[in-house]
Amino acid sequence: MVVRPAIGATHPSFRSTSSGSLAQPMRLRAATSRPIFAGVALLIAGFTSMSPASVGAATLPEHTPFRLLVVADEVNPWELSDEALTQPIDVEVALSDSASGLLVETIVSVDSQCVDEAFGVIDGGVDVIVYFAHLPAIACDGTVVQDQLTEQFAAHLERGGGIVVFHHGIYVARGKASVLQLLGGNAGGVEFGEDGQDVINVAPGHFVTTNGLTYAMEREFESSSLGIPLGMYGVFANSPDERYSQYELTTVEGERREILFVNARGQPIAYDLTRPGWRGRVITYQPGEYQPNAIDDRDGSNFQVLANAIYYAATEAEDLPPPSSDDGSTDTGDDDDGTPGTETLDPEDDGGGDEDPTSSATSPDPDPEVPMETGDAPPPMATSTQSSGSCSVHPVGPKFGASWILAAWGLAGVLRRRRRPRSASPGQ
Repeated sequence: MVVRPAIGATHPSFRSTSSGSLAQPMRLRAATSRPIFAGVALLIAGFTSMSPASVGAATLPEHTPFRLLVVADEVNPWELSDEALTQPIDVEVALSDSASGLLVETIVSVDSQCVDEAFGVIDGGVDVIVYFAHLPAIACDGTVVQDQLTEQFAAHLERGGGIVVFHHGIYVARGKASVLQLLGGNAGGVEFGEDGQDVINVAPGHFVTTNGLTYAMEREFESSSLGIPLGMYGVFANSPDERYSQYELTTVEGERREILFVNARGQPIAYDLTRPGWRGRVITYQPGEYQPNAIDDRDGSNFQVLANAIYYAATEAEDLPPPSSDDGSTDTGDDDDGTPGTETLDPEDDGGGDEDPTSSATSPDPDPEVPMETGDAPPPMATSTQSSGSCSVHPVGPKFGASWILAAWGLAGVLRRRRRPRSASPGQ
């Protein structure tokens, strides 16, 4: 795990490299013919860029700061640039940005491929886990520990904590069967294109789809299988974007699930899920591959949805009743470890998981390094059920970076110009 201060990489002149280190700030050259104006220009530019407010902020109700754990990894099958790809460091920086609208007390970012620290963080108390892991959890010694981490996730939900599944956290990959079952769905068949996908709000009364969001367009939609009546629903275009052509929901008896967003293909790309025995909830949101749309635009629709999901998962959990045998809920068939019982989908059951279990159609090997080609026509979405029933803690504070240096440089230039003695003119 790479230890990073929460103050890093907030200015556009810094870019995160694939190794997690910070590149050098870009060099700015001012005109030399008018040095005082150049100095003033640099001064203004420095102070203007010091605040992340230049990229806006999400709108949220007043709230106490949250404790966040981010479990994440980076895959880049489309070979996007650092500026275009949403990376774990980008998510950490966006969420810890004091000007983002989301108040954060502490944030711990853990690589899913060296996940040891996450266990202690969850045990120590955390409000929301942001699950942004394409790959199964691996301990720092190389041991596969996904099932153990899933048990920790389940205990976190039972205590009232929230989990927000962001982008490829819902992706189906070998070794993730237990966590995907717990989170209520899986997706595969990856596509990326300039046309992206429409994000249709099919839960217009829900906090996640409503707070701070406006929809300039509407479109007609209905889905009997998802319980969405015919109507006109708000929509925003998310382009470019990565989308999944196959998306499956896995259910347990007695759960409560509300579909929040679908795409134009009628596939659910976000939902709000609670299950018997949980005091917390899971919120999923699939868009997020393209960084400028997903998190750089802090007052954009995508970051607003992510901030809403974190806020809602952190605050609404307290309002749920604790588990009780008298509350009328039915047995979920949970195993002793707290995870859902018999799994209907397991990528490893077929001897290696080369076929995507989300569709009867043949699907390519879910190797994260190889883009999947799914063809033009998406397979029908299926819903399976389990029963007959329906690297350290980073305090968040002020951020300093190249923009302060830039401002100081501009101010020094102005002062030097003002102090420079006039040259003697001819005849004096």
